[in-house]
Amino acid sequence: MSIYNILLCTLLLSTTVVAADKNCVDCVSKEVIGMPVINAKLVAALKEKAGVESFADTAGYFCLKVTQIERNEVASFTKEMDNSAYPTDDYFQKPMCQPGAYGSDVKAPMLQIMADRPVTRDGFTEVIYKYYTIKRKDESLWLKAVNAKNEKGETFLDYIETKMKSGVYSNSEVLNTAINMRNFICSKGAVYSVYKDKKCP
Repeated sequence: MSIYNILLCTLLLSTTVVAADKNCVDCVSKEVIGMPVINAKLVAALKEKAGVESFADTAGYFCLKVTQIERNEVASFTKEMDNSAYPTDDYFQKPMCQPGAYGSDVKAPMLQIMADRPVTRDGFTEVIYKYYTIKRKDESLWLKAVNAKNEKGETFLDYIETKMKSGVYSNSEVLNTAINMRNFICSKGAVYSVYKDKKCP
């Protein structure tokens, strides 16, 4: 058991059981009759004491690592995320990575980073799709991941379209690989949000 889990268990065991107070104005968390009131700030402090990195730092690590691995390493990469201090779904659904099409002030969910180098990251999305549908047996989580939006409001499909319009896919191999990537996620439930006139082939 990790230090964080030990500290958290200690917190839960030592927290006073209270009755819900309908007149509570300054309550930190919702109280339930017969259940301990868990203060989110205390939990965050315990994580810090236990040496657990912040989500932003951990996500930054994975955002960088995904740009440095090969297709045959993607499965072990998702396993490493599963073993991290935060939910794997957060890395795929929250805009924490730096997309190549924008400056540092715009962040994107991890899957969109695949479109920055389609040839190098060819096949990554297929492995992640299998991770959700075969290992996790939950296609709804895949749909949330593939349709998660960057800070420009773009889904994965929108971001690929933005890259295509920018002309960065001028090399035929890169363009064809990006088209294959687009077609794959289209066939697996991806949708457009910004480019509302666009439809999957």
